[in-house]
Amino acid sequence: MTDAIEGGSDHALHWIDFDMISTTNCRPSSTRRLTILDTYRPSWLSHTLRTLVLLAAPGWEGAAGGVFMDELAIVAAGRAVPEAIDRIRRYCGLPWSGGPPETWAWPYFDAVPTAPDNVVGPVDVLCAAALHPGLSRNDLAWFRAHQDDLAAWLNEIPVVQRLWELSEQDVRHIVSLPDALEGPSISLLSKVLHRKRPDAIPLLDRHVIDWYRPVTGKRSAVEAWGEIVVAIRDEESDGERRVLTAVALAEVNRDLWSDLGPDERPGLSWIRAKDIAIWMGSQ
Repeated sequence: MTDAIEGGSDHALHWIDFDMISTTNCRPSSTRRLTILDTYRPSWLSHTLRTLVLLAAPGWEGAAGGVFMDELAIVAAGRAVPEAIDRIRRYCGLPWSGGPPETWAWPYFDAVPTAPDNVVGPVDVLCAAALHPGLSRNDLAWFRAHQDDLAAWLNEIPVVQRLWELSEQDVRHIVSLPDALEGPSISLLSKVLHRKRPDAIPLLDRHVIDWYRPVTGKRSAVEAWGEIVVAIRDEESDGERRVLTAVALAEVNRDLWSDLGPDERPGLSWIRAKDIAIWMGSQ
């Protein structure tokens, strides 16, 4: 039994139930374990050897070693975000280590659908208010008056590509956001536009700026924006890190969309996962 954790039908990594292989030389364990089985070089990962991974079923761990699921890290600015997966589960209203499910902004921002197009509508702006306190009348008027400008800016960013897959020109286009669309704060703009390109446009807030400050050296949101975009792109360019991040988020995605098959789940973008994990550190 397999379940895709990255890519589509042409190039999917999979987790595999442990009971589908021999349990020889394995011993019981209280948690799931990620085991390195082999190395391979798929055509869609362009450089270095990658690891084929297996997610063990509860109650077993591979004698050859591996990484416990609760040790899989979300890495941002060169360091692991503490308890990242547990923080994400808490934010998304899933069971977590600290108690019963809670309600944060997930059902009001992430779970509200938007079309994968260039149209920034009223729902996209209002959903951003769940993350951005103080949405003003001037902000509402600006988004209504600049719908064509927003659509033209979004049109330059491919819908289906993730940040690490974009060309340098496309990345520079995202970096140009504060100069290209002057009006609302870059924090609000990033949250609204993230809904239209969740795999390409990071979200910016004070917690993210502070987390990435050792890399950027910047305190100003406008000054930090471009360097944070590039830093996140560079982090996602590490193929092995992408595999581990995908595995770490696989269970979250399955629990969030348990009624959908692997190919139907929208999936929590890695950009948003980092944002949630960092932000929840202050809660």
